[in-house]
Amino acid sequence: MTSIAPGIIMHSQKDEVNFKIEAQSENWMRMTLWFWNILWTTMGLYVLYKVVFDLQDSGQILFFTAYLAFWLYFEWKGLEALIYKIRGFELITITRDQVSLEINYGWRKRRFSTERKNIRGIRKVTRERKSISEGFAKSFWTIANQQLEFYGSSEPIPFGMHLDREQTSRLLNQIKRKL
Repeated sequence: MTSIAPGIIMHSQKDEVNFKIEAQSENWMRMTLWFWNILWTTMGLYVLYKVVFDLQDSGQILFFTAYLAFWLYFEWKGLEALIYKIRGFELITITRDQVSLEINYGWRKRRFSTERKNIRGIRKVTRERKSISEGFAKSFWTIANQQLEFYGSSEPIPFGMHLDREQTSRLLNQIKRKL
């Protein structure tokens, strides 16, 4: 195992190379997510209690039920981001025949793979500067902001969430050597 940059480890075997990219976050980010999740959960449970035990008017019940659907979605996204920041990682595996990416969210996984012949190369992800999508992607509470992507005949496969410039450059150079 070789450390390429902080939070990025390369492991080479005979016909396989693995790059493990640990979730990038600082302590204040994780603490902010903890605080937000506790506050959001408390608020939602309070509204749920009111809907079940206190409200009589059907209009109010309908309004707060719609609110709870909104609340539940962001409860899910907040918990997913927190768990990813604590336990998540990306695993890139390059073999003679295949390139695969596994995103481990800490409790569930997503896997993308393609044949190596479909990959023409690797490049940095470009976003329009000062756009809403750039601002959203760079938010620490999202599971986004991929810095690199494999491209070729299939859809691009983005990876390298929340890496800084140095980490991105080092990882890019190492993967180019292995492709």
